[in-house]
Amino acid sequence: MSARGCLALACSLLAVGSEAAPPKSKHRIDALQWNPGRECLVDSPSCRTEAEKKLTELLQDKDIDLDLATVIGFGDQSYVAPKGWERITSVGKSDSTTLFYNGTRWKKTAVKTGGSTSGCMVGGEGSYAIISLYHVDFDYNAVMVAANFPPPPNFDQGVEELAAAMRYVSTYSFESSFLLMADTNINQTDEHGSSKELMTRLGARQPDLTVTTDPENTCCLDSGFTSNLDRVVATIGLKFSTQVLFQPTPTWAVGKFHRAIIGSLHMPMLKSQGDVTYV
Repeated sequence: MSARGCLALACSLLAVGSEAAPPKSKHRIDALQWNPGRECLVDSPSCRTEAEKKLTELLQDKDIDLDLATVIGFGDQSYVAPKGWERITSVGKSDSTTLFYNGTRWKKTAVKTGGSTSGCMVGGEGSYAIISLYHVDFDYNAVMVAANFPPPPNFDQGVEELAAAMRYVSTYSFESSFLLMADTNINQTDEHGSSKELMTRLGARQPDLTVTTDPENTCCLDSGFTSNLDRVVATIGLKFSTQVLFQPTPTWAVGKFHRAIIGSLHMPMLKSQGDVTYV
């Protein structure tokens, strides 16, 4: 599937909140969603420098121990992630979306074509990056989706375009489960903003399995953090724990800076045959 209106970049790098993240378990997937804002990353060199430092700290933090991270605005390739992290990036006219994944424990699904795609949802805006991954140690696999949805009036068209891209990777990688990290540009608490309804519209085969992070007001600094647009959503796993970062707001943040959100997805674990629990 071709990237529409966006520059697709995939490269290997040498290789608080409503509920604090529990101690790390092998049966948990930890995913970050963060949109520092264009004013920070493009218009303010000091904010950009501090944001890059913070992202590196988060990717290296052994207590948080991230598996995945979606960051809006780091698509110009100047940022070098820590050793072991890989990424796929899409660059639009005025935004970019990068999906970082821990390459020591997650690998690309072994298919000749269609294992990943990237592009933009509407007219070079609303960048997204999608890749099918599997865990090297556990039977976890999913189509990972990073996205920066366009706001209304282009939201509905954006959903249709992203659904087609997700269906493309799902079909060619033989994988029906999804994990989405996104600035959705719609509140979870809006009438049609629930994560279950969003995953239904995006074509998830089992939307009733949808689990999601809490609706936290992470957007935006210049409006007093009154919107819950950022979220991590999955059609695998049992439940999310939710953690919000950058509370209090750092002094270097400017403009439409978003607080970051970490979703810790609790995965099933077989304690004994026929006995399933989560940790």
